[in-house]
Amino acid sequence: MSDNQFALDKIKDCREKIDKIDEQLLTLLVERMDIAVEVGTLKQTIDMVVKDPNREQEIIDRLSTLTNNPLSRNHISKIFKEIFRAARDVQ
Repeated sequence: MSDNQFALDKIKDCREKIDKIDEQLLTLLVERMDIAVEVGTLKQTIDMVVKDPNREQEIIDRLSTLTNNPLSRNHISKIFKEIFRAARDVQ
């Protein structure tokens, strides 16, 4: 097997793993949104605003301490701010 073919095969294997992880991420995001709907309903019953910047910052701070890889605090912040935005949309 040539180096090129080996590399192509490894890329294919990696992409298959990424596809499986993407499916798991989507399942978890759907679960998170279901819970966000519940939180939104509860917030409405007590006239609480949907957006809670302090809570969002606490989450980003906590998650930023859990990784020691190329995923920087900035990346985590951008990813989770988009997740928060989606959660507010469903609330």
